[in-house]
Amino acid sequence: MSVGVVPDGAALEPQWVEATMRTKMTATSLLVRARLLTWLWVVLSALAVGAAVDSAEAATFTVVSTADTDDPHPGDGQCGGVVISGWFLRIYPCTLRAAITEINHLPPPVPGTQHTINFNIGYGVQTISPASALPTITQPVVIDGSTQQILLVSAVMSGPRTIPCMKRGGGPCIQLNGAAAGSSDGLTLAGGNSTVSGLAIYNFGASGIHVMSDNNLINGNFIGTDHSGTYALPNKQHGVLVCGSSLTSDPATSSCSPARNNVIHANLISGNGQSGVVIDATGSTENFPTFLAVRTLNQVRGNCIGTDATCTALVPNGAYGVTIVNASQNYIGSDAAGNVEGNVIGGNFYGVGICGGQLSTTGFSCNGGNVAVGYNKVLGNYIGTNWAGANLGNGQQGIDLGGGVSLGCPPGAQNCVIATEVGGNVVSNNLTGGILNSYAAGGNIHDNTALHNGGADLDEENPFPYCGNDTWTNNTFQTKSGAGAACIP
Repeated sequence: MSVGVVPDGAALEPQWVEATMRTKMTATSLLVRARLLTWLWVVLSALAVGAAVDSAEAATFTVVSTADTDDPHPGDGQCGGVVISGWFLRIYPCTLRAAITEINHLPPPVPGTQHTINFNIGYGVQTISPASALPTITQPVVIDGSTQQILLVSAVMSGPRTIPCMKRGGGPCIQLNGAAAGSSDGLTLAGGNSTVSGLAIYNFGASGIHVMSDNNLINGNFIGTDHSGTYALPNKQHGVLVCGSSLTSDPATSSCSPARNNVIHANLISGNGQSGVVIDATGSTENFPTFLAVRTLNQVRGNCIGTDATCTALVPNGAYGVTIVNASQNYIGSDAAGNVEGNVIGGNFYGVGICGGQLSTTGFSCNGGNVAVGYNKVLGNYIGTNWAGANLGNGQQGIDLGGGVSLGCPPGAQNCVIATEVGGNVVSNNLTGGILNSYAAGGNIHDNTALHNGGADLDEENPFPYCGNDTWTNNTFQTKSGAGAACIP
């Protein structure tokens, strides 16, 4: 006779009642637990969006919380999850940290595809405040803050509706505030072939975005300001650092393996403690000629750097707007084919700098070095002004090429800059000068408009008649200076 089964007509003796009650309680407990787990599975299906994946699939996760919790089961194909310990259960929502952790533990997606991180945290502007450094991103991924929804309510509509944040105009709805994250970068891209868009990234102890890999797109972000694009909330170092290594605390003793073919496009990069954009490949050279700094083929175009979101008022970066350090063949204001999409670069201590030395710890100077930096292009930018002629002057030169002694830049020459093309720029209102060719060699400086600068509009420091084999053609200017001023027609 089974426990808990009472035969017909039998009296319910105490031992039978007790056994029956225990059985019913056990069955009820199991039923409650089953129903609870079913309910949790439904909830987590909504919280942790993203199905389990195999090695041939790319995952899509949707961040639903501003919390900073990590993923409890990395590599299971789910963002967030549940942890059960006895009768205690803890729900982990899909957070940005959890999404990055999960993606890092998944198999690489099929070549040419990317994992995706979207956002659906309530409605409107939301701020994520990491309590420590976010994980370095080691897989190709699209992080798309523009997927965050806003709620529209209007008397002319039948009811409220939602639209993606960026479609309403204005700034990003997803903010990353690094005030509590220590001396870390905001996002670190080490997996390559990634896209970061629609984020406001500020208050980090290092750089807003550190690009350590190839073929990444940084597009449509506010870096160094909040979502309004009006107030400086500095990342302590740079807005965007393109450098294939982790810099030490002293950049003068560091090296950067090359990070190639990255595009920094249509961002607001302002208010940062040092430079807006730094492209650094210190320590790497071409196989031939071995004295030429490695070609990195990065593009910086269509950005507002050192201004507000409208490109009409100043929100300065502390050092350079854009600086290229020991890296050859990069494009400021165009793509590799020469299609111009210039930047507005204003209000910074320097506008654009290209040098063959090493960036100082403060980011304000570039000295030493023993390689030649060549074939960079600065095309079609507004430096110290914008398309409407606003006064957005930088604190020193608008464009500064080099800083060492050229004389043709033989191997071993320090801070050697060669064969730079500077064309079609408007360089005006800068405090100490417009375009300074500080002993660079073989430059092609053409079709620029340089007016109303505090110092000389055009300055050639290579002495006449040699003039560093530079050519100056079709430039519009008022004043010129330097030992080679006679070389400027």
